Amino acid sequence: MPERVARYMSGWSNTGLNGRSLLFSFALAGLSALIAGMAPAAEGLRINLVDQLKAGSRSTIGFGRSQRLRNIFAVAQIALAVALVIGAALMAKGMNVWLHSADFYEPGKMLTFNVSLPATRYDTEQKRAQWYAGALARLRSLPGVKQAELTPALPYNDNGWLRDVDIENRPTVPGKFQSALNLPVTAGYFSALRIPIVGGRGFSQGDSLETTPVAVVSERFVTQYFPGQNPMGHRIRMGGRDSHEPWLTIVGVAKETSYSLWEQTPRAAVYMDALQIPPAATEYAITTDGNPLALAPAARKALASLDPLLPLNTVETYEQLMRDNLTGLMYASGMLVMDGVIALLLAAIGIFGVMANLVGERTREIGVRLALGARREDVLGMILRRASRLTGIGVCVGLVMAYALAHGVANLLVGVRADDPLVFAAITATIVAIAMLASWIPARQAARIDPMVALRDE
Repeated sequence: MPERVARYMSGWSNTGLNGRSLLFSFALAGLSALIAGMAPAAEGLRINLVDQLKAGSRSTIGFGRSQRLRNIFAVAQIALAVALVIGAALMAKGMNVWLHSADFYEPGKMLTFNVSLPATRYDTEQKRAQWYAGALARLRSLPGVKQAELTPALPYNDNGWLRDVDIENRPTVPGKFQSALNLPVTAGYFSALRIPIVGGRGFSQGDSLETTPVAVVSERFVTQYFPGQNPMGHRIRMGGRDSHEPWLTIVGVAKETSYSLWEQTPRAAVYMDALQIPPAATEYAITTDGNPLALAPAARKALASLDPLLPLNTVETYEQLMRDNLTGLMYASGMLVMDGVIALLLAAIGIFGVMANLVGERTREIGVRLALGARREDVLGMILRRASRLTGIGVCVGLVMAYALAHGVANLLVGVRADDPLVFAAITATIVAIAMLASWIPARQAARIDPMVALRDE
C-alpha cells in the first residue's frame, strides 16, 4: 500500500511539474508577443496625421523611425543567427569527437555488463577469486569470443575510482595529496584494449592470491610520483597512509590511457590483478568479431551455470555505453542545433521583410529614378547594398557574440577550439549567402517596377 501511495504521489508531482512548465511556457510566449508588439504600436501612436496628409502618399507612412526599428530587428536576428549557428556547429563537432573518442578500442565489437557479488555469499577473497576465474573460463569458451576480461572502467567512460596512494618510505607532504585511479583488471585486459606495456611486465597467470600482490602503473603515475626514477620494485598501497590494504609491488608501466571524457590530461592510474585482489563488483568486457549483443543470451546462460541467482546488469555494447554517458549533452546539442536553424530562418525572413518594406515605401522614388534614366541594374545594386550593410553589421555583432559562446563550448567539450576558423568561415559565408538571397527577391522586384505605373499609382 505505501508503494502505491508513493507511486501516486510521484505521478501527481510529475504531472503538476509538467503543468507548471506548460503554464510558464504559455506565459513566456504571451509576454514575448506583447513586447514584440509594443514597439510598432508605439511607432503608430507617434504618426502625425497632418504631416501624413500633406505628404499625400501612403508610401511615406512610418518611413523614418519605423524603418530604423525594422533595421535594428533585422540586424539583431542576423547577429543571433550567427552566434547560435556557430555555437551549434561547435557543439555538434565536439559531440562527434566525443562519440568517436573510443574508436581505437573498437567499441562496436565489445559487450559489457556488470555483476555484483553479494557479500553474504561471497564474503572472502578466495570465493570471489574462484567465481571470477570460473566465470571468465566459461565466457572465453563461448563461440565467437576472442577475449573476456574484468575491468571496473573502460577508456573514456568516466567510471574510474580515484583513491589516495601511499608510497612506501616516502613521507607525505602536508597539503599535498597523492591519488590515482584504482583499476583491478585481469591479465588479458591490456591486450584486449591494445594498451602496450612500455616497461617491465604485465600480469601473468602466475599472479594469484598466494603470490606477492603486484601492480602495473601508468606513464602518468611515473611522471607524477617517480620523475626521473625507475619505479620498478617500489611498493605502493591504495587508500592512503592509514589503509589496511596490502602493499603492491610495481612490476610494470602501461602506456598512458584516458578514462575520462572531461579531462584533457589523463589521470595517474594503478592497475592491480583482479584475481589477486578481487573486487565485490566489476565490469565484464567481451570482445568478438561478430555482433556483441548476440552473445548476451549465451553469456547469461554461462554465468547462470555457476550461480543462477546473480543477474547481469546493464548489458550493452561499449559503443552504447559511450552514448549513454553523453545522452544529456546530445540532447542539449540537438536543442542548440534546432535553435540555430530557427534563428537562421528568422534572420532570412527578417532581412526579406526589411527589404520588401523598403521597396514598397520607395516605389515612387524608384519609379522617378527609372523615369529619369536610371538603369535597372543601379536600382538592383541600391537595394542589395542596403541589405549588405545590414547583413555586415549583423554578422560583425554576431561574430563577437559567437566568440564568447565558443569559449564556453570549448571549456565544456574536449576537441573544440574557440577560434575554429573553418566553422566560423563556413557559417558566416552561409548566413551571408542566405541573407543576400533573401534580399534578392525584393531587389529584383524593385528593378522590374514600371515607372509609369509607379507614378500613376502614387
